[in-house]
Amino acid sequence: MTNDEIKKALFSAAPVRYNGIEYLRVCEIVYRRPANEVIVSAGLLDKNENCIVYAKPEKVEAVTNGA
Repeated sequence: MTNDEIKKALFSAAPVRYNGIEYLRVCEIVYRRPANEVIVSAGLLDKNENCIVYAKPEKVEAVTNGA
């Protein structure tokens, strides 16, 4: 997902997929700035609402109805 797509996913609270695993939703977007570069991570809430997995947004996919 692009930066705009990950923001839309955050506000829509729609399910997403990362590494073949479906997550409940994007619950946060984290921006870090180590060594003069910006690193973006998407916080994905698992289906049991027990943990948050941090992923590179470009590896996160929207879940479609047919998937």
